[in-house]
Amino acid sequence: MISKEHSKGEFNKYFKIPLVDYEYELMEIPAVDYDAEFSIHSKKICEIVSQMMVFGTDIQFNCSEDKIDLVTNGVTGEMLVNIPIEDLTQYSIVEGEEIQLSYSLSYIYKMCLTNKLSSEIDFFISGESPMKLKYDLGNDSYLEFYIAAKVTDTD
Repeated sequence: MISKEHSKGEFNKYFKIPLVDYEYELMEIPAVDYDAEFSIHSKKICEIVSQMMVFGTDIQFNCSEDKIDLVTNGVTGEMLVNIPIEDLTQYSIVEGEEIQLSYSLSYIYKMCLTNKLSSEIDFFISGESPMKLKYDLGNDSYLEFYIAAKVTDTD
C-alpha cells in the first residue's frame, strides 16, 4: 500500500463506472442550400452577443444585400447592431432576398463560448433549415452547431 501524506480538506475519492454497450444509428445531416452565409471575427460577434444578453432573450437576424442587423429587446431596453458588409470576411445572400429570423440568444451565446477555437465563425441562415454556426479548426477539421429558428404565431 502506498502511503501518501494527507492534507486537511483533501479526501480520497473512489469511483465505479459500469461498462455500457449502446446500439446506435448514424444520422446523416442533409446538404442544405442556405439563403445567407457570412463569416465574421469570432471575438467581435461573441462580444456583441454577450452585450445583447443584457437586453433580451431572443436575437433577430435581419439580412439583406446591403447589411446585417442584429436586434434584441426586452424589459430593460433594445439593442440594434448594424454590421456593414465591408466588416465581414465573406458574405453572400440570394439576390433580392431579405431574411428576418429569430433565435434564442442564450443558445447563440453558449455556441459563442467556444470562440477561442477559431478566429472566424461562419453563419449559415435559411428560413427552411436550422441555422448552422461553423468553426474551422484547420487540417480539414471543424465544429458545427445547429439551432432552429424561433417559431412565431401568425394568428
